[in-house]
Amino acid sequence: MIHNRRSFIRASLGIGAAAGGLCHHAEAAPAFPAGPVAYQQDDFERTLAASRYLDGLGRPRSWSIVRQGFLPISPERVLRFEPHGGRGNPWIRSLGLEPSHIRDRLIRDACQSDYHRRAAEGHLSDEKLGLIIRITDELVRFYAVPEYWEDWAFGMTMRESLGSTWSWRHLAVPHQWQHHPTTSTAKTIHTANATLDWWLILIPSGTMDWNPCDGEPTYVMLTHVLSRSYTDPMMPRVYLMMLALLGAGLRSLLATSPHALVELSQMDRVSAARWINQHVLLGLCDLEK
Repeated sequence: MIHNRRSFIRASLGIGAAAGGLCHHAEAAPAFPAGPVAYQQDDFERTLAASRYLDGLGRPRSWSIVRQGFLPISPERVLRFEPHGGRGNPWIRSLGLEPSHIRDRLIRDACQSDYHRRAAEGHLSDEKLGLIIRITDELVRFYAVPEYWEDWAFGMTMRESLGSTWSWRHLAVPHQWQHHPTTSTAKTIHTANATLDWWLILIPSGTMDWNPCDGEPTYVMLTHVLSRSYTDPMMPRVYLMMLALLGAGLRSLLATSPHALVELSQMDRVSAARWINQHVLLGLCDLEK
């Protein structure tokens, strides 16, 4: 049964033999159709629609993104970052929020709890704070909530101060950083998919600024924006589903090549989204064994 499901997804998303080995040259195009993806509607869509993990993918508001190969990640939620040349912080340039703002808030809030105190003592570099500011700037602009920028940057800084979210070789997974205001005037985060959105961040030249524990540059990040607060009764289940899918998808991707994450970072947004999505869906099949 699982073999059949994997066959449906391979045929549906055009990965076929390509799933057995990611392109070994950064400039090579991945082996899937450039146009609309062919799919076996009855088999593949029924399998995905019935999956108990659909909420963890981000339940699509329109099924057309499934047919295009853009679940859980669509190209507009793929970011490509290169450090700026010249003087100053390599990741930010007149964005309006500076590492000093985040450091001042860490010091100001240090007395609130032991958690805050330890975060204030974390001593993240200006370069890492600049990258956090750059990431969260993109996120708040996408969701049109600029007033949450400092809170989201501060939340990511707090989490990173307690330990880098470096995860695997060349990979980081920033998590548990999202601020959810509880006031009556708080804005709802209108995620593209119901429950949560997946985001893919590509750093083609790699960076050591995310404090990788293995001394290898970080080329790829995956993070998530939730539609509801962590305190919502539904969200722990959804979040655990997402983590399971993330792990299974990465195992599928890394099985294709020891350099799969570096190669992923060299792709354009459309190709990268489809490629990682294909492996997440293959991982979903494995989880449903």
